[in-house]
Amino acid sequence: MKPKITLLAFIISFSVNAQNINYLDNNPIWRQDWKFGAYMPCLEIHNYMYYLNGDTTIGNYNYKKIFDRHKIEYSWLGPPPSYMCEGSSFNDGLKILIRQENKKMYVNNQGDEFLLYDFDLAIGDTLPLTYNNMWDDSIIVTGVDSIKIRGNYRKIFTLSQGNIVPPGLLIEGVGFNSGLLEPFPNQEFPAELLCFTLSDTAYYPYNGYDCDLSVGLTSENASKIIKTFPNPVIDQLTIEPISSEIIDQIIISDMLGKKSQIGFKQFTGGIISVDFSIMRTGLYILQLQSRRAAPINIKVIKK
Repeated sequence: MKPKITLLAFIISFSVNAQNINYLDNNPIWRQDWKFGAYMPCLEIHNYMYYLNGDTTIGNYNYKKIFDRHKIEYSWLGPPPSYMCEGSSFNDGLKILIRQENKKMYVNNQGDEFLLYDFDLAIGDTLPLTYNNMWDDSIIVTGVDSIKIRGNYRKIFTLSQGNIVPPGLLIEGVGFNSGLLEPFPNQEFPAELLCFTLSDTAYYPYNGYDCDLSVGLTSENASKIIKTFPNPVIDQLTIEPISSEIIDQIIISDMLGKKSQIGFKQFTGGIISVDFSIMRTGLYILQLQSRRAAPINIKVIKK
């Protein structure tokens, strides 16, 4: 009888732990993009991230504040004139309020509360109408898998709607693979959840995935005033950045588009030394990545 009791205790413990996951703990960040072409051939490219910043109480409920750090760039896809579709804009501010109740997440938009997600689902269930799915009551859960996030297993639901909408994903505590707040389904102008992090560690789409959390500053302007020498380089390349911002990693791309990390050291004042000793002769693009600033691209010639 003891093995059965032990197994039963384990199952109960696992069930309780699964129910007690706080989806809004550990500084969650949703990194996303969205390409919007309502005024074609002018394409809006949205580059943004949602993050939590403070909380507030409304009535009996305590909400977390979701901020939206958002950059929009305009790209002209048609023949001239392109002046009708130029420039960019940037915003970083309060987006909406969010709270969790058991396996449900709610948002409060200007005083009105809406169900955002219900993660208590099984195969065959219909997706409920929510803040980001207000009209479609024909989406069915057709599969259930799991993903390990910060030591806990969370469910991944496969969503289908006949043969009309390609299957989508709903990740417990994270949201749709099209984004946290974005409309689902959205066939014409779909958004995409690029990655999800907790405490600066990426868990979706893969553990340890390179999650670019920099939104805002333009890398073009930064690269024009950055100093690199010697360039062409033989062994060690020195980079004098425009600030002492800590660089988390440097991604190098060759002319075939192959990307990899490259070794570097960062010294007092932000000066960086990059090791080119084992690289082949050719032209490369270095991307300096930091959690607090936009990535900076630099062209380097290896002798």
